[in-house]
Amino acid sequence: MITYVEELTVQQLVQVLEEPKNSLIKQYKYLFRLDTIELDFDKEAFSSIAERAKTMKTNARGLKNILEKTLLPYQFDSINLVERGLTKIIISKEAVEGKPAKLIFNKVKNEKSK
Repeated sequence: MITYVEELTVQQLVQVLEEPKNSLIKQYKYLFRLDTIELDFDKEAFSSIAERAKTMKTNARGLKNILEKTLLPYQFDSINLVERGLTKIIISKEAVEGKPAKLIFNKVKNEKSK
């Protein structure tokens, strides 16, 4: 059997990121929540991830790769960051492009550890 498929649009790729019951975004939010870190994404971040996957010609398969590259530094250092008082990570379009994400620390917890 031979079948043909069309490339997904950026909007469809954003839907793949957000909407399924076991979407990649929900999976990563769950993983960070295990370390008591709230993971949040700007709307522009979703579009940026989708656009990068589209330009790489990987469609939905590339979404996970892009998310891993963006989140891996924070996953790797999550325990240390939590000990320093990290409570939330906000992924923006700039973070997807390789710049640091916005990290929000709990100042009270940070002062108690001194």
